[in-house]
Amino acid sequence: MEKEIDQEVMDMCNFRDFIEQRGIEQGLLLKAEGKVEGNVEATLLHVKKLVQRINVSAMDAMNILDVEDDIRPAIL
Repeated sequence: MEKEIDQEVMDMCNFRDFIEQRGIEQGLLLKAEGKVEGNVEATLLHVKKLVQRINVSAMDAMNILDVEDDIRPAIL
């Protein structure tokens, strides 16, 4: 009986550790996503300013800023 209780306690502790680790991983993922969104928003602002101030196309502005290919669709 005591072994069963010890095993159940151990299982609960392992499950708690698993849940905690999963929460940490999800938090880090959300933080990374927030950074990407912030980068896209800042880049969009810079592209808009170039388009307005020096009268270039959005594509030319992205080329001037050397915008990464993977975020270009989000800018357009």
